[in-house]
Amino acid sequence: MSRLRMLTANGAGREELKKIMESINMKNSKEKKLKGRKLQRISKKIVETLGNIPVINIGKNISAKNILKNLSHPI
Repeated sequence: MSRLRMLTANGAGREELKKIMESINMKNSKEKKLKGRKLQRISKKIVETLGNIPVINIGKNISAKNILKNLSHPI
């Protein structure tokens, strides 16, 4: 079972997280890669939203579309 599925089973803030990712996706509509500071800010938002539970493995470069795709995966 993936971490995301465990989190949603525990009722963690999935909708809030999706909103964050959708807003990121809007800002990065040209499929830019997220790097450095920007990536740190995004991962910080995710951690704040879920109360220090990492949801997805954030590598050095990951597109907002891929993050969103992971979140919107049906349970």
